[in-house]
Amino acid sequence: MGAQTGSMTTPPRDVRSGPATDATVLAPRMRRIGGVDLARALAIAGMLAVHFGPTGLSDLSGRIYALSHGRASILFVLVAGVGVSLMAASRTSGLADARLKLAFRAALLLPLGLLLQELDHRVLVILPTYGALFLVALAVLRLPDRALLTLAGVLCLLGPIVFLLGMMHAPDAFDRRAIAWSDEPARILLGVTLSGPYPVPVWAAPLLVGMWIGRRDLRAPRLRGALVLVGGGVAVLAPFVGSLVAAALGEPGAGPSWRTLTLATPHSQMPPWLLGSIGSAAFVLGLSLTIADAFARVTWPLVALGQLALTVYVGHLVVLHAASDLVRSRDVAEAARNVLVFVAVSAIAATVWRARFRRGPLEGALDVPWLVTRAVRRRLRGAVAAPAEGESHEGGQTMNDVLHLSDEEWRRRLTPEEYRVLRQHGTERAGEGCFLGTKDPGTYVCAACGNALFAAGEKFESGTGWPSFTQVLTDASVREYSDDSFGMARVEVRCARCDSHLGHVFPDGPPPTGLRYCMNSVAMRHVGEGQPIVLVDA
Repeated sequence: MGAQTGSMTTPPRDVRSGPATDATVLAPRMRRIGGVDLARALAIAGMLAVHFGPTGLSDLSGRIYALSHGRASILFVLVAGVGVSLMAASRTSGLADARLKLAFRAALLLPLGLLLQELDHRVLVILPTYGALFLVALAVLRLPDRALLTLAGVLCLLGPIVFLLGMMHAPDAFDRRAIAWSDEPARILLGVTLSGPYPVPVWAAPLLVGMWIGRRDLRAPRLRGALVLVGGGVAVLAPFVGSLVAAALGEPGAGPSWRTLTLATPHSQMPPWLLGSIGSAAFVLGLSLTIADAFARVTWPLVALGQLALTVYVGHLVVLHAASDLVRSRDVAEAARNVLVFVAVSAIAATVWRARFRRGPLEGALDVPWLVTRAVRRRLRGAVAAPAEGESHEGGQTMNDVLHLSDEEWRRRLTPEEYRVLRQHGTERAGEGCFLGTKDPGTYVCAACGNALFAAGEKFESGTGWPSFTQVLTDASVREYSDDSFGMARVEVRCARCDSHLGHVFPDGPPPTGLRYCMNSVAMRHVGEGQPIVLVDA
C-alpha cells in the first residue's frame, strides 16, 4: 500500500543473474501492473462502501450494496501479497532489498494505524495488521511456491480454529475491539496478532495466496482466466458448503462453539467466509488484470487511485473523523452516491498527482527510510569504487556481469557516432534514428554491451523524433541519474551493465505508466523474437 502497462516481459535467462533455484521463489522481473493497481482501487472503493453506508439491510438493494462487506479488505490484503512478490522480484540482486523495505513498512504502518485508530471515525483500521502481515511476508519470502500455497491452505483452517479457541476460552481478551495507540503494549501485541478485528493467523492466508499469485506470469491469459473461474467458483462454493454443513450439524448459537466454524458472515474469521472472500478477491484480480489491459486509458484514473491507495485510505479516515455526517448515510442510494463522489474526486486528484510525481505523498514517505539507508550503504562502499567480486551492484549485476572497459577500448569497439552518444552522453539528431516507426517484435538491447533494455511491445510513437518506450524490461536494465545539463532538469537513463548513456525518461508518456523513455536509436540494437540475447564480454 506507481504505473505500467499490463504487458510484461521476462528477460531471457542469459541476462538474468542469480542461481536457477531462485526461480521457485521469485516472480518474473516486471514493473508495476495496471491491473493490480486497478484491483487495489476497487478494494478501496469497497471499503468506502462499508464505511459510508449500511451493511446489515435485508432488502435486495441493501444486500447488493453490502457485497463488498468482508470482501474488500481481503482483496486489499491479497493484492498486498501480489505486490510483495513483485517487489521481491524487482531486483536481480536477491531478496535483501525487499526484506529491508518490508521491515521499514511494517515499522511505519503499525504506529500509523494505531494513531489513526484514535480518531473518531468508527472504523476498525487495518493498517496495524498490514504492518504485522509485512513481517509475516518477510519471514516466508524465500519459501518455494508449493510450500507457500500449502501454508496458505493450512492457515485457512487452523487460523479460524485458533481464533475460535480464543473466543471460547478467553472471551474477554478475544473481544475483537479496535486496537489504538493509547492501549497497553501487551494489549496492542495481543490485539494485532491474535485477538483483534484482523487476527494475523487468519489474515495471513490471503496474503500468502496473493504472494503465490504474484509469482505467476500475470500477463498470461490462462492465469487470468483461472483467477476468474476458480476464484469465482470458490467464492460461491465455500459459503454454500458452509451452509450445508451448518444444516447438517445445526445452526451456530449465540455464543462461540465448534459450529461457529460453519459461519460465512462477513468478518466472522471462519473458513467459509475466509475461503469465499479469497475466491472473490482472486476473481476481482483476474478481471482487473484483463480490463486494465483492454481499456488502459479508460481505467487509468482508477489505476492512479490504486497507486495512491495508502494516501486515499488515510484520507477517508480523516474525512470520516472531520465530516462523518456529510459522507455517512443509512440510505443506500445516498451512501452509494457519496462513495461514487469520493472515488471520483480521489481518482481525479490521483491522476493529477501522478502526472507530476511517481509516488503518492504517504507512499513516498514509506520509502524514505529505505532511500536513506540505501544512500548510506552506497556512501559506505564508495561512490565510484567498483564492487568487490560477487558484491551486488545497483543495477542488480555482480562484478562478473558488470562490464568495465577503458575509454581507449570503448573507442576501439564503437563507431564514432556510437562513442559520442554512448560514452560522451551525446544525442542523435531528431528524426534520423534507425528505430523510428519500427514495429518488429523482439527485444532492444544496449549497443555497447548487449544488456536487455526494452521489450518491443512497450514501444510507442511519441512524435518526438526519437524511439520511445513506456517502461524498461526490468528494474535491473537501467539506472537513472539527475541531469541538469543545458539548463534543464531531466532524468538521464544509462545502461545498468556498462554505464553507457541511452537517453532520458520523462513523466509525459501514455497511461498507465505515464512515462516516456526517450532513447537514441544508435544506443540500441534490436534482437528478433526468439533470437538469443548475447552479452558482450570484456
